[in-house]
Amino acid sequence: MLEGRRRSVPARARAASLVVALLCAASAAWGQGPDPLEQARQLNTQVMRLYQQGRIAEATPLAREALALREKALGANHPDVAISLGNLAGLLRASGDHAAARPLYERALAIDERAFGPNHLDVAVDLTNLAGALAATNDFSSARVLLERVVRIRERARGPEHPDVARALDTLASLHAARGNYTTARSLLERALRIREKVLGDKHPDVAESLTSLADVLEASGDAQSARPLRARAKRITEKPPAGRSR
Repeated sequence: MLEGRRRSVPARARAASLVVALLCAASAAWGQGPDPLEQARQLNTQVMRLYQQGRIAEATPLAREALALREKALGANHPDVAISLGNLAGLLRASGDHAAARPLYERALAIDERAFGPNHLDVAVDLTNLAGALAATNDFSSARVLLERVVRIRERARGPEHPDVARALDTLASLHAARGNYTTARSLLERALRIREKVLGDKHPDVAESLTSLADVLEASGDAQSARPLRARAKRITEKPPAGRSR
């Protein structure tokens, strides 16, 4: 995930960041060089733009530079360093280097667990990212454990019937489906569908996505007959009504 999180940093971390930022600004004002945190912010803006354009090879060295600036300015264990680690890891994964991404995600996870505690929503993001890297390197068992933890964290933080829980269930279901565990995947997707129907309404686009995912799993398990009405319902949700006649 590239620079996607906005977190509530604990008071001590906020105070430390403020002191560092003030010192950096003072150094810049006294002619001792540019503010490294502002440099890192500008680099991350470039990284995001390049990433969105698919220019991964150009974005990666900039992400490394931004990480180095934040580490030097904030210390190795600051939550903003964890964000930079996640950015760099995401670029490495996008380039296919999942093995190199794994230790970066692991370090980001350790930083956030230390800063926010093991049940914070940002920790759930770290766990999801790390699980993706693990699954990409065929460590499905470890990935499953992490994604099950994500579900528990989001249930505790958001409640058992929140759309964020449904998303976590989708991700876990995808892992099971990739391993051919269609019965488990179906159960998870059915729960995600029930959550979305209850919270968002049965005509919401996310409900259509749930229906399509469930149909995919049913077809993969050989139950095409059950999949057909789900696909038809998803199509009805996503199809736009015909435009009215102009008078």
